[in-house]
Amino acid sequence: MSRNVFIGEGFAIALLPLVRAPKGPSVLGALLKVLPGPELKIHESMLEVSAPEGVILRQRGAFGLGGACIAGPHIRRFSEDASTDSRATTMRWSLNESIVEVPCGDGPSDLRATWLAVQIPLPNDVHLVVDFFNRSAHTVNIATAMREAVCWADGVPYPSVAGGVWNGPYLVAPGRKTRRSFSLDDFPGVPRSGTHEMSVGFGGERSSPETVTWR
Repeated sequence: MSRNVFIGEGFAIALLPLVRAPKGPSVLGALLKVLPGPELKIHESMLEVSAPEGVILRQRGAFGLGGACIAGPHIRRFSEDASTDSRATTMRWSLNESIVEVPCGDGPSDLRATWLAVQIPLPNDVHLVVDFFNRSAHTVNIATAMREAVCWADGVPYPSVAGGVWNGPYLVAPGRKTRRSFSLDDFPGVPRSGTHEMSVGFGGERSSPETVTWR
């Protein structure tokens, strides 16, 4: 499992790679899923910025979750200003004793997939987050990329049915990034249980394969 995703008893958390706006601060994204069952009692939610060798540069409460009790099924997305100084190398989110982390730098420009392998009975459930960097010399149509996305499971392609209706900006300029979310429902027929080698195709690129166990 990636270091930016943690799946525990009755919940899952994910910290998403930084998105740097052309003008303005970097934005840190995160997700929390709570399954049906006992409430998730949060006694601590902290965001930590560290330098090499684990030197802590900054530490603060994260996403206003400290002291919360959340009943499932529940999914929540978060975003925060994540401006850091030049020494920062890692951002870490700790929720109770569970920890996820992402690098502070721009990281690789390859297509990045974050798999959220816990399924909850909500229509807005998210199972895949894609971070796409346009390395080409031309603009990329996001709506088209959503419609033409492919989820691969054990080498078998499952085409997307997402993006049929689109509102808002739809072009990614060269050298810019976009983040998009998918549900397994967007890829009819894709396996929803068991362990599989997963990857996703988006915007003419394909993510590195990862072993994912669906629950």
